[in-house]
Amino acid sequence: MASGFLTKDRLTHAQVLEQRLADTELHARFEEPLNVHHHRKLAKTTLKNHALILKYWTEFVTYYQSKPPIIAQKYAYLSAKIAPDCMMPSAGMPFPISYVDICIDIYVDKCTCHPEHIKEFVRWMAMSLVGRLDTYISKNTLSSYVRTFLGFWAFYAGLLVPPQTRMQVLAYLHSEDMVVQLTTKIRKKPVADIVDVNILIRAMWLDSTHFRTSRMQLQLIYTSLLSAVSGERPGALVEASGYRHSDQAITHGDHSVWIIPSQKTIVVIAIVIRIRLLKGHRDDDSFYKEFIIFEEPSDRRSACSAMLYLAMALEDNVFEDVQTIDQIFVSMPERSHHLTIKEDKKALPLLRNEERSPDGWQISADKPLPYYRYLSLLALYSELAGFEAHVTPYCFRRGAANIWSSELTEEQRKLLLGHTPNSGTFYNSYQSRLSTTDVQGVQDERGQRVEVIDLIKSIGRMSSTIDPNAPTQLTLAERNALLTDPVILALLERKVELECQVSNLCDQLASGNSKHNDASLLLQIEQTREEIKQVAQKRDTTLRREEDQRLQIMRKNYFAKASFRALNKSAPEKPIKLMAATFSGNDVSNLNSPGAEAGSFSNQSIPMTAPSSDPYTSFLCHIYPSDIIGTDSKHLATSITMLLKMPKRPFPKCYPGEMPTLENKCPNLPRMTAGAHIHTCLQKQKIKDASAALDENYIPGQCLWLSCKQKMEIFPDRKAFLKHLDRHLASLHSRVSLPSCKWQVADGVPCGQDECDDWNVHFAEAHAINVEATAHVQFCYFCDTWNVDLSGDKHAWHDHLIGHYGTLYRPFAVRQTDHVDVTPSITGLLEAQGSVEFDIEEGFGGKRPEFHGHIESGIAFTPMICPWCVYNEELPMIIRMMQFASNQAFVHHLSYHKKQLTTIIVHMICYHQVPICRTERCVQVRRLRLPTKDNKVDVDSDSEVDMMSNKVTETNTSGREDELSLRRMHGKTFFTDPQELETIAGPSNNSVQGQRKKKCISPTEEHWRCSGCHHVYINILDHIRDATQACCRDVAAYRAFDMISKKTIGEDITWLPDNSASSSKKRCRTSDTKGPPKHYCPSHRRQFHDIREHMPNLCKNKTFRIRDESVSRSIWGPSHDFATWAATAPPFEKDD
Repeated sequence: MASGFLTKDRLTHAQVLEQRLADTELHARFEEPLNVHHHRKLAKTTLKNHALILKYWTEFVTYYQSKPPIIAQKYAYLSAKIAPDCMMPSAGMPFPISYVDICIDIYVDKCTCHPEHIKEFVRWMAMSLVGRLDTYISKNTLSSYVRTFLGFWAFYAGLLVPPQTRMQVLAYLHSEDMVVQLTTKIRKKPVADIVDVNILIRAMWLDSTHFRTSRMQLQLIYTSLLSAVSGERPGALVEASGYRHSDQAITHGDHSVWIIPSQKTIVVIAIVIRIRLLKGHRDDDSFYKEFIIFEEPSDRRSACSAMLYLAMALEDNVFEDVQTIDQIFVSMPERSHHLTIKEDKKALPLLRNEERSPDGWQISADKPLPYYRYLSLLALYSELAGFEAHVTPYCFRRGAANIWSSELTEEQRKLLLGHTPNSGTFYNSYQSRLSTTDVQGVQDERGQRVEVIDLIKSIGRMSSTIDPNAPTQLTLAERNALLTDPVILALLERKVELECQVSNLCDQLASGNSKHNDASLLLQIEQTREEIKQVAQKRDTTLRREEDQRLQIMRKNYFAKASFRALNKSAPEKPIKLMAATFSGNDVSNLNSPGAEAGSFSNQSIPMTAPSSDPYTSFLCHIYPSDIIGTDSKHLATSITMLLKMPKRPFPKCYPGEMPTLENKCPNLPRMTAGAHIHTCLQKQKIKDASAALDENYIPGQCLWLSCKQKMEIFPDRKAFLKHLDRHLASLHSRVSLPSCKWQVADGVPCGQDECDDWNVHFAEAHAINVEATAHVQFCYFCDTWNVDLSGDKHAWHDHLIGHYGTLYRPFAVRQTDHVDVTPSITGLLEAQGSVEFDIEEGFGGKRPEFHGHIESGIAFTPMICPWCVYNEELPMIIRMMQFASNQAFVHHLSYHKKQLTTIIVHMICYHQVPICRTERCVQVRRLRLPTKDNKVDVDSDSEVDMMSNKVTETNTSGREDELSLRRMHGKTFFTDPQELETIAGPSNNSVQGQRKKKCISPTEEHWRCSGCHHVYINILDHIRDATQACCRDVAAYRAFDMISKKTIGEDITWLPDNSASSSKKRCRTSDTKGPPKHYCPSHRRQFHDIREHMPNLCKNKTFRIRDESVSRSIWGPSHDFATWAATAPPFEKDD
């Protein structure tokens, strides 16, 4: 029976050794020989510095040993690698006549060392290394290198440098005999005090653009506050750059939360923080320091470190007995206690890095925040806050050190800074050179004036020269100069050249006419694509480095002119913003119905804007309040609760009054998160609610259409009534005979209206009947208001648009001069890239109309307006002021203004910023494409081609064709709003009319969608044959495209090159002798009759799909492994 005793008899040393040697791995290490050279364990940063100097030593030895033999023989004994068997540099006295003699002397006594070659190494470094502050390396840096070099001979070779040699080398370094006189400048070391910290923290709190996750925002603010309060080195809080991938950073186990009862408040929270990763003692658990932080009062909640830690700890669920903040403040405890941290959470890093996930960016589960990420974020917010110099963690440390120097004893200061008792680092590196003493007050014996000392401190702060208007990115001119630099253009040309090589190799591979085998071609393609990646990466790296350098120069010049701006009261130039619409719409909220006949109902048009309930905005108002309400403890608990309810990631850009759920999902469709999708869902919901109101307000009645066969029938609901009324409305839209409204205004008396542009509006105005199946709900992107039209007359929306037209576009309706300068602006013109750039949200300041709008992240902050439709007085105002909320819809619409675009397309793009061709994704600027050969708007054509067909249009087209073109131009499929067609296309609620409308809009010629670039073309064969994009040539297939439904039809049609003269009307289809292709390659998106035509020689993919003919010809079955399928497949018959 086993004993339950916890104590045991003490073992002898031999028994302990025997037990421990039972471990095989430990026994093997115990038996290892010790007659080797051992190195003392050094920090990684020290070893990194050693490696740098050893690299210099190797270059020095190689340089002299590669000289002519008469010179090189003097350095032949030097070893490029410092090891125990190498010899120390010798010969400091006049060099002996016999080189053999000196070598014999060296072998006799390795430790005999003279400084000549070491001095030559010092001279080589002084001439070869480039400094940051001057052309040559600084004297302090070189002195540090020399001392390190003299010291690690004992570490690597076991040889001590004689004291006289060390003295001679250092004397030479500081003598006048040095080859050059090195600079003694030092880098400026700014000091950040509490005022600077608060400014920086405020910039972090107020930013909602640059943080990927909400947790990173808390971590950055907490780390900055902790650095400023404790003065700790950044390597003790985050993962140090010299210890990458070590996962060493401050953890939850380094925090101890104490709950102390208090009479003034419920409890006082004190957090004891232990710093273990001290410089020089990271692996020594006996070295650590501790300090305590408390909760801040309510008026300083934004800078409360305790709030931030408790919020992050509760989010990580690290406490054993507490899950919510309310459990801490529920009652006053009888005695002090500290919260127990779970064992599996003690080693969890508090500050963790971000990583990508399928749902977006998220905080890593266990990887600590690296120093480079922390430093880059500090630099970013330093620029956003307007600091002249970047705030670094050592700015916080120097600020804390200077405060402690005046408030604490020297011993206390050294303890907090982690300095040894004899250290002079504070005086050499941390102490501010600006004295805060009122020297005049001391001299005049009037004492230290507090106000003067405060002024001195304000001058020494980093924020003394702060300017939030300082540039944070390059101007368009500077950016254009950078992108057109010969170095960047050469890399771009090389990339294009390599892409052409890949395209040619792919053509050779597909044709089978190459002299090389398929494996060799595939290898060349792979190598060329890898080189393309390297060239693109080099271009991006060069651009980032050069952009950062030029931005720093721009900021330096900007701050240099601060005095001029202050004396002349001049503000820095800023891009002109888009004009804001000052008209908010007419008051049309009470339009009463003219009667209460059968089928009529109460109607009203309601402009409205939903209130905003953004939790982040509410939190900012809570931590930056105008009046403090409640106790500090209650305010702290509320703040932490609000932080924990924040979404994991910042909300996407949304329209005013719209926001996703706290899980960052659409309230109606949880899978989606885009702000534009949320707006569309909200619009659908408003349409649904308004339509339900129409059905609810419906009064059952009879049809009053004269000669109606069902005029005695009572229609119980609105749906049945509209279904019946569709037949009468179809007769009004018929072109066989002159239509006339036969709705009875009195018994047996028809209305008699025989001319009407919109019969739906006529029924709403004359008979108080809304014949629309769904209510019209419009959103005005100018003033962010919803307009719900229950009456069906569209008057409210029409009047609303008239107001915006009068404010924004009517002043430019009449040209002031006959001469128009169509010379394009070349400020941001990039000819090599075929594009032009503009500042985001740039406006014209009322000098010319603004058609281009401001669309960012799918949100139309200002809509785009067609420059031709808006001034076409023949169109109704609803069409003229059509608001486009997407670039794609706008470009589609502009393609129908072919006649107007023929001669002024570049002018419209460069002068009016209208995205006629298309836009490119770019974060810093707005980039528009210029017309090229492959653009769908062909400006070089001599004839005017209708974009909906390949036929050349004549000047005197019939009215029928004009109407057809008008319907196409304003088809609802080209717009974001699903209800933008009614004014032109007529009512859309009846099936007869819908069929007629579809027939009218059907194109006269077929359209095709390229399976490579997914653009729609008419001459698809010419596009694929002349395509410059590799995807179009690689896929070489297309599908039929329905312009009504905006969907592809049928299967891919493979394009086959024709050696004969190509015809734009000839189609290239695969032969039908074998039937439709049965196999499909997902990697190349191509179809084959037999996949072995493609695999494995031409494709490295291992799986393919087989058509599931039992379901549909357009449905592909599950993936099949090629090797498994080929083993049992019938023999492969190649075509001749």
